[in-house]
Parts: sequence; C-alpha cells; structure tokens
Amino acid sequence: MSKPTIVREFRHRDPSTSFSTSFTAANNAAWDPGTATKIDLTEFDDSASIHEGIEPKELQETIQGEMSHEPSIKSGDLKTSMYLGTADAGTTAPPQATLLSVPFGGLSTRAAEEITTDAVAACTTSVIEAPSHGLAVGNAVFFNGEVREIAAVGSVDQFTLGMAFSSAPGTSVALKVAHTVFIDESQAQQYVDLLAIGMDTANQRQWIGCVPTVEFSGLSRGEMPEMALSWAFGDWQWVPSGERDTLSVGTAASGNRAPASKFAGKFIIGDNGSVSFTSVQGSEFAISPNFEFSPIHDINGCNGIGGYQLSKANDVTGEFTNYFGQDMDGLYTDFTGKQAKQLIWQFGSTAASCVAFSMPKAYLKQDPTVQDLENLAAVKVMVRAVATGTSAQLANSCLKVHYI
Repeated sequence: MSKPTIVREFRHRDPSTSFSTSFTAANNAAWDPGTATKIDLTEFDDSASIHEGIEPKELQETIQGEMSHEPSIKSGDLKTSMYLGTADAGTTAPPQATLLSVPFGGLSTRAAEEITTDAVAACTTSVIEAPSHGLAVGNAVFFNGEVREIAAVGSVDQFTLGMAFSSAPGTSVALKVAHTVFIDESQAQQYVDLLAIGMDTANQRQWIGCVPTVEFSGLSRGEMPEMALSWAFGDWQWVPSGERDTLSVGTAASGNRAPASKFAGKFIIGDNGSVSFTSVQGSEFAISPNFEFSPIHDINGCNGIGGYQLSKANDVTGEFTNYFGQDMDGLYTDFTGKQAKQLIWQFGSTAASCVAFSMPKAYLKQDPTVQDLENLAAVKVMVRAVATGTSAQLANSCLKVHYI
C-alpha cells in the first residue's frame, strides 16, 4: 500500500443506512468540510478499484479482430489507513469512531464529557457513586490514568466496574466518560460515500455505498495505533470536470493522532465476573475483529449489488506476549479449566489522548506458547472474545473500542 502522496484530501459523508446508487457531485455543498468530514490518511491504495470489460464472442472478420469489448461492472476495493485517534473535548465522537461504527454497527456517544462522584456517599475501587450518571453496562469511564468498563448498573446513582480502579475516587471527583464503538447485531447495515482529491485537481475519485472491514496495527512499543479500512463499494467514478471540487486548504482535517508518550498505557487481565485484575508486562499485541461482509446480489441494484451484509463476526481474537514468570501456571490453568477472562488494552494515559480496547469475556484459544521476547523467556497467549449473553447490544458486545 502506497503512502498517500497522490491524495491531498480524503473526505467521507456521515454513515447512513441508505445504500447509495447515484453520485452527489463533488462540488455540492454536501461534500464541504464541516458537512462532510475531511480526515488525514497514513496510507491509500485505490489500484484495485477497477472497471471490468467483457471480451466479445462474435466471430472475427480478420486475424487481428475488429470487435470492441463491452464495459461491465465496476468492482474491487479501496484501501485506506489512518491513526486510531482519540476523543476531542465535548460530546461529539471523533471521526475515527464514526467510521469504525460502520463495520461494528454501534456507537455510544457520551452525553456528557464527565460525571462527578457523589459529594457524600463514598466510592470503593469498583462501586462508583455518581448521581444521575446516565451510563449503561458496556460504557467506560476514566480516572487517574485508568480506563474501566462498566459491568453493572445498580441505580441511576451507582454503577459497578468490571475491573476495579487501582484506588477509589474521592467525593465530588470528576470521571471522564468514553465514546464507545461496539458490535451491534441489531443495527441495520450502514454505508458511507467517499471522495479523494489528488495532486492534480483533475484527479478526483468518488466511491458510493461503501462498507469496510478493519484491521488494527501499531499496538506495540514505540508505535502509534492505526486502523486499516478495506472498503467494498457499490460504485466508483472519476469525477466529471464540471462536478469537481477545490482543495479546502484553509480547513484542518478532523481527528487526532493516536496517543504516544513515554507513559504508553496499560494492559490488564482479570477473571470474568471478578473485579480483581493483574497488570501485565509484555508486547506484541494484536486485536483482530475478523469481520466479513458479503454482497447482496440484486439485478436492480448498482453493479449487480443491492448492499452488503455482515456475514461473519464470530472470530474476534486478541494476542499478547508476556514474560514467562508472570503467572504462566495460572494462564495454563485458565486454558485447561476454560476460565473466562476479561482484558483491557489501553493506549495513552491522559484524557483526550487515550483509546482502549476491551474484551469483557474471552477464553484462551490454546495453551500459552513459549516465545522469545528480546532474549527473555516469554509466552504468546491467544484469546477469543465471546458475547456476554446480554440482550442489550452495548453490554453484549465481545469487543469494544473506548475513546476518552
């Protein structure tokens, strides 16, 4: 995948459950930054967006042949990568979270940037007293550099964390609230339309009816978390000359870079159903949603497609490599005893510069495998996330991405 030297601007319109079958001109106000979203990319590859041709079958009058091909369907994919990002101040979700919600299905946007603990009732490390908190199971909060997911809501004024904070919040203390991307199996499929403007203003391309699969990278030491989106689409076109837009040089791209500091984050593991946790040292992290989308074949649709359907979301996995002396026996017992775990990978440790992945329920896929981590004995652990068995989709989701 090439660096985006040929792409100066990349924009997307807000997700919609409507599968676009016609193009909106690039110079239409709907594509203006502020209405559409302009976002920075780290990689871009549109070489697989092609227009197929059917070879003729007629008998040829000469050896060389005189029959032209017949233009057929437009097919292929578009590949983009961008930083995973973090939340901005306020209640608007970052653009990366909005894009992630297209394959995941769900986005819980915070109603308030923070909540405040009770002025009288004392919190424990796991039970939080916060009047009119407005949160639900599956949401996450941030305190003292730590992200924690909510496992139970006792009342409108109290909730319990899946894994405890390291220390109890005091009275009248602010807790930051996350925007949360989650797997929502009940959500109708969403789509976005895309526009790329190249080095030459004549080099403008649009894709409509788009849905992406996603892969995460940059999760190890000294890296910046990124997400790679591989877009299936309904149609694409080179923007006609009378419909081209101009570069919005004076408008900054939306979205933050991923967190990067000497305090890179935290990785914690606990048993599902217990608030106790272990802070684990290690590296070589991998989180794989492994979503697959299948086209809905429809002769009345666009290029023979009437949309896309999420056809696989049952192999959500995680990996990490930790040192051999860090509870190797316990991890092996977790595998043989089929102990459900909960895990949080946190990147960044300050508000507005933090993103976290959580698996509230997961099992080891195999026994820990001995590895070498820069000449130190270690083990590679692979886990498979499973739904929690709760009717609410936010709570049920086996993988969530929390933006603080």
